[in-house]
Amino acid sequence: MTWTDGTQTLAINPNNDMSLIKEYKVYGTYTSTSGTPTEFHILTVRIDCVVTSFTKPAAPTGSDLEYILWNVPKIFDYALDWVQVPACGYAVSEAFAWTGDNAYIVKDGGRITISSNKLAAVGTSYAMTL
Repeated sequence: MTWTDGTQTLAINPNNDMSLIKEYKVYGTYTSTSGTPTEFHILTVRIDCVVTSFTKPAAPTGSDLEYILWNVPKIFDYALDWVQVPACGYAVSEAFAWTGDNAYIVKDGGRITISSNKLAAVGTSYAMTL
């Protein structure tokens, strides 16, 4: 944890160190112009779990990479497959970035939906990277 006087902010920078699991008391000091500085407890930060990694979903292979025109949309949902290690039980906020784009693929967070009824799509390959 670091304190920045100029912005009056406390920053907590996580890492994979399990020894960080404990309570931390944060104190402030008030120094008056005519008196003794007074220290007081302003907050307690409790770290009760440290996520060391996330398992990622497997990339699609084989027939999963193909889409048949006029068929029901094909959906790949990667938002549901990430698992935190260890399982701390807290909500995970996700941000996904995709490379590759075309009119037949709709991106929505960690999910892509492939759909088309255009003959121009026949025999055309598109690469998407998460």
